[in-house]
Amino acid sequence: MNKVYEDGAKAAHRNSLDLLEEANILYNSSKYVRAYALCVLSSEEFVKAFLYKRISVGVITDPDFKNDIRSHKEKIYHVLHLFLGPSVLDSRYRDFLTTIEHDKLEKDHSKHLGEEAFKRLYAFWNDDKDNIIDKQQAIFRNADELKLKAIYVDMSKIE
Repeated sequence: MNKVYEDGAKAAHRNSLDLLEEANILYNSSKYVRAYALCVLSSEEFVKAFLYKRISVGVITDPDFKNDIRSHKEKIYHVLHLFLGPSVLDSRYRDFLTTIEHDKLEKDHSKHLGEEAFKRLYAFWNDDKDNIIDKQQAIFRNADELKLKAIYVDMSKIE
């Protein structure tokens, strides 16, 4: 385990929680725009913690990937994978788990459904992957820009 990245993961996680707590305070005070900005920052820090942890244990070894941690757009892209990917596959995944339970009880292997359910689960993802990713990215496409607009004065808006 790489202690530097392990410590970085812990610090980024703590910072993520602090930012989320502060966003909640602003939200409860009807300061929605700045609360949004802090939520985006919190998400970026959470992903950074996740990536640092993966680097610290050797799951990620690509040196370029370590540099991606500094890119806000890359971190937002990883938020999509962490939070939205499982929700897209959730209903099909539950069907898959039900199939596994069926197969455990079925003694006749010719009546097992697991392999076919597994193929359908991933066929769905592969057939519609681009559409799913487009929808997910549309949600966060402007997250970084909106975060910045929530915090900074834009001179083009001043008359």
